[in-house]
Amino acid sequence: MKQLSITFIFGLLFNLHAQISIDSSSLPNVGYEVQIAIDSFELPISTTADLTNAQNWNFTHLWPMRTDSLKYVNPNNTPYATAIGNLSSDFALGMSGDFMNNLVSDPFLYFEKNTSGVYAVAMVASLMGFNIVLNATDKELYAPTPLSIGTNYVDTGRYEVNLNNPPYTVDGSDTTVIHYTYKSFKVDGFGSLDLSQGNFPVIRLKEEITTIDSLYIITALGPMGSEIGQTTESRYNFITNNALYKHPLATYFLDENDSVRYATWVWDGSFPNTSIEEDKMLSFQLYPNPSSKYIDIQNVENIQGQPYFIMDIETRLVSNGRLNSNSIDISQLENGIYFLAVENKNGGWCSRRFVKN
Repeated sequence: MKQLSITFIFGLLFNLHAQISIDSSSLPNVGYEVQIAIDSFELPISTTADLTNAQNWNFTHLWPMRTDSLKYVNPNNTPYATAIGNLSSDFALGMSGDFMNNLVSDPFLYFEKNTSGVYAVAMVASLMGFNIVLNATDKELYAPTPLSIGTNYVDTGRYEVNLNNPPYTVDGSDTTVIHYTYKSFKVDGFGSLDLSQGNFPVIRLKEEITTIDSLYIITALGPMGSEIGQTTESRYNFITNNALYKHPLATYFLDENDSVRYATWVWDGSFPNTSIEEDKMLSFQLYPNPSSKYIDIQNVENIQGQPYFIMDIETRLVSNGRLNSNSIDISQLENGIYFLAVENKNGGWCSRRFVKN
């Protein structure tokens, strides 16, 4: 097994929080599965980096609004075992969400480990009923090693497939699908992280990722290119060497203003706020639900005048304000599923799902 070492040495000025070593025993293995909570109503966090002092990040207030699981699987046990053939890879991950602008479905990424890091070597998905393999002509870096604090790492990745080459018969033209990524990594802080599971020594790894998906078609008139979509995303990963947590403990996804769009974090099944009375105090109900014009809020006493946020199913902020009454006008929202989050007067948050019809 390859070793990933992240070590920070600052002489005698800092405690052990300034030194973290992550080797193969701290990396996910085939069969490893984590439960991930998704909190779409996270408050903005300071993006200021401090490379000379240990910092503390307290995320004990995170409340699991939605949960998901991530499992590292043997490449031969994926739905595309036959399609990948003799592809050399150490593990695979199933992907979800708006991937390649919904051009493909049920995608999997296949990874290999070597002395310079963990790389994605292929992307396999379903397109128009065909299993297509986009081989990485430029492998995409996911975890560089070794990492030096304060150093910026830049990487590009490129996957492509020609749909007029065997075994594909998608159309009669010479069509190529390309998935291109540009990303940078930087360890910009270290210290400790507080979660409901406990306190952990961590490093903070910032990533900036731009993804471009394109179609190129060779015709009798020459090549024609079309960009399917382009996205840019920033995120902070808080990584530990605790053997029980082989995944970033918390990941914060940022919007274009460097404010938190939503957070994902490893969830052990318990709520950060375990007091039954506190849970009752935070709780509220919505009615009618579904609704086309207004939603009324029951048990509004402890949240009267407090901030609220409404997010759509893709975690985009669509409305916010203060609860100056027990009713919110939702008539301007498009039909769909939404989440309302309200901060109570003690600083706690609670969210409820509703449907606009």
